[in-house]
Amino acid sequence: MKKSHKSKLALTIALYLAASVNFSAADAMTTSDVGFNGKNIFEIYYYGAEDSGNALAKTYFKEFDGNPLVYTLKDDIKAGLNQAFKQWAEILGPGAKNNKPIQFFVGTNDVVNASAYSESKTYGVNTRNPNFLRDAIQNGSDIEWIETIDSLRDGSEKNSAARGIGGIIIGQNIGVNKDDGRYGFVTPSKLLPVAQELKGIDIVPVMFHEIGHSLGIDSYDEKKYSIGPYSFYRFSDDPLNPNSYASHLYDSTGRRADKAGLWLVTPETYEELMSSDSPEIIKEIEGNCFIVDDVNGFTGRDGKTYLTFRGDNVTEALDGKTFADFNGNQISGLPINMWEGGKPDFSHIDLERSLMSHQHYRSYNTFMEAELALMQDIGYKIDRK
Repeated sequence: MKKSHKSKLALTIALYLAASVNFSAADAMTTSDVGFNGKNIFEIYYYGAEDSGNALAKTYFKEFDGNPLVYTLKDDIKAGLNQAFKQWAEILGPGAKNNKPIQFFVGTNDVVNASAYSESKTYGVNTRNPNFLRDAIQNGSDIEWIETIDSLRDGSEKNSAARGIGGIIIGQNIGVNKDDGRYGFVTPSKLLPVAQELKGIDIVPVMFHEIGHSLGIDSYDEKKYSIGPYSFYRFSDDPLNPNSYASHLYDSTGRRADKAGLWLVTPETYEELMSSDSPEIIKEIEGNCFIVDDVNGFTGRDGKTYLTFRGDNVTEALDGKTFADFNGNQISGLPINMWEGGKPDFSHIDLERSLMSHQHYRSYNTFMEAELALMQDIGYKIDRK
């Protein structure tokens, strides 16, 4: 699960009206349905401070960073998030096969950030092979319908053969108006693609980005695992699924993520581990590492890419365009962000100024064609033209 994707986009300020979205009236949790051509694609449940007395709801949202359900989203922020869902419904809707809406549970916390993830479980065990949320959209696979948020963390998941839901958290001080005292945090140290005076953050592209993670642009298990005195992140079972994002990733050595449990390490760490006096460590490491240099778009990489996403649709969309790897070889694939804050950050597409990047300067409000091609390569039936 991916719960720490940071989106700090400074884009032209615009408040979108979700024309095809219906709000239900309630004192606490509210619900919105978002569809395409009369078919509901998403059902979104909003939770806020009024729901903080629900211990199971707090338990669920506590799994994100920060303190959960500390404030309630204003209607303009909900409208912006619903507009982001509407844009995804328009992309996915023509090819979507889900026989019921995909459920997303939205909460708040006190962190200046926004995050999203998807949960795919069988009998309480996390799995990405299959990925139930994605398979429901792509193939019409049956998944459990969640009646109340309580059942997400009351132990009933152990009785569910196929559970697939999305989760979103919107931190305090994120929004579209820097003067309302609650939203619109300022990022003066960043390069902004709009005038400094605007400095606010448009919730629509922020959440379009985050929903993209929930729909499958996501790669590794955020839990650390131990090898002797060391601990590292690993791929889960994503690489075993041919429609997973991870199974299309190639590391700095040109290796594809081809099996579950690969250790995510830098070249320096790999050399250190292979020099270990422990035969057990060497046995575990040899042939079981996904090696990616510790550089990113913030620190610079001399115009070269050390981690790529490759697929037939991406190659077609690039139409001969290539990127140089660290050895100067020309690669037909998309450059991917690598490490941030000592953690692998393999779920951001590092095309220049792209919405799905983690670059400080982003000026796209939606996906480029190559990013839509990536969605095709992970199994979505969409018309990227």
